[in-house]
Amino acid sequence: MPSDVFISYSSADKPTADAACAVLERAGVRCWIAPRDIGPGEEWGSAILEALEHCRVLVLIFSSHANKSNHIHRELERAVNFGVTVIPVRIESVDPTKAVSYFVSSVHWLDALTPPLEAHLETLAASIGRLLALPPREVAPGAEKSSEGTATSRQGKNRRAGILGRRNIAIAVAVVLAIMAGLGALAYRVVSPSPTPTPLPTSESAVAAAPSPNASPVALPPPSANPAVPDVRRFDGSWIGTLVCNSTLSGLPGWSYELDAVVLDGAFRAERGDKDKPGSEAYEGTIKPDGAAEISQNGLSGETSRDPFHRPTGTEFHNTYLGKFDQTHGTLTRLNRASCTMNFAFQSAH
Repeated sequence: MPSDVFISYSSADKPTADAACAVLERAGVRCWIAPRDIGPGEEWGSAILEALEHCRVLVLIFSSHANKSNHIHRELERAVNFGVTVIPVRIESVDPTKAVSYFVSSVHWLDALTPPLEAHLETLAASIGRLLALPPREVAPGAEKSSEGTATSRQGKNRRAGILGRRNIAIAVAVVLAIMAGLGALAYRVVSPSPTPTPLPTSESAVAAAPSPNASPVALPPPSANPAVPDVRRFDGSWIGTLVCNSTLSGLPGWSYELDAVVLDGAFRAERGDKDKPGSEAYEGTIKPDGAAEISQNGLSGETSRDPFHRPTGTEFHNTYLGKFDQTHGTLTRLNRASCTMNFAFQSAH
């Protein structure tokens, strides 16, 4: 199924791109994002062109990294040629290069420079929702070839006159054929004998055809499950994840750790540390049949000297992660404060 939104981003901004994808899909907007939506063995460039050709909106995660990415320049050029609406989301205060400005100078930008990021992404989702409610814009075939249609006005008038002349001839021929067909049908009805009506069954024949009350009932096959409907239980099993939190502009250092998780009937659960003691964390949430996930993190901070935020020991904290799972991998992105991403790999079924 074609996606509504193509997310264009630099690999250095993947946590922000994943967060945008999660918020948009939570709002019901179908997204295409690499590498998640590139199938095994599929050629990268062909997959990107196919997605761009069939989407309606391109969301550009704009930063200094995206600004100098030749891949993003090519994606913008293709999107504009395909008639795709471009929405740049600025996450860094930099001026676009000429190569980028050529394609986005006339469109409205969404600035997401101030935290929290989630609030800006919710605004983005609402704007795209309103845009997708409009009928899709038709792109004329061969719209990329700017050289076509450059004939002189006199040649254009002559061509239109020729087209109108041929159209009038075609209409006249169609009218004559319709009249001839009507006369032929009328002659057939006059000459052909009336068909003999088929007699209705008598009450006796109807009774004879009725099933006997003593007849054995016909066994109906049990309803079969629809394989096209995804089952939330396909995610059930043990997963191992790695959390990575990048350093921030405010000087907050980065950190990472591994986490074991269990999924049962779509319910996600993971724990770290001794329950209800400083340094403990609990993750709980759900994975929907389509793989969209929303996970809550609740915990108590550890020793102040080792806590990245220098919180008093035992301080309660809460975070929300959004992401997407398939049957082998999953990605979760934290939407507030530090930029954190969790990558999960399936280990074993229950």
